[in-house]
Amino acid sequence: IWAPEEKMELISQVIAGKSIQSVAISAGINSGMLYQWVRIYKTLGYNGLVDTQKGRPPKEPQMKKNTNYR
Repeated sequence: IWAPEEKMELISQVIAGKSIQSVAISAGINSGMLYQWVRIYKTLGYNGLVDTQKGRPPKEPQMKKNTNYR
C-alpha cells in the first residue's frame, strides 16, 4: 500500500513532464494505477490520495451481523 506522500512524489514527476509509463516502470507499479492517481490528484487534490477504501459502502451501516439470535 502506497502512502499519500509516495503517490505525490510519483505524481509530481508526471506533472513535471515525465511520461506515466517511465515513472511507473521506475517505481515498479502498473502504469494504469499511476494514471488513476494522477487523475484523482487533478480532480480532488492531495486529499484524494489519502487512503481510499475499495468497494461499495454498505447500504445500511446499522445492519451489522446479528450474533445474539438463537
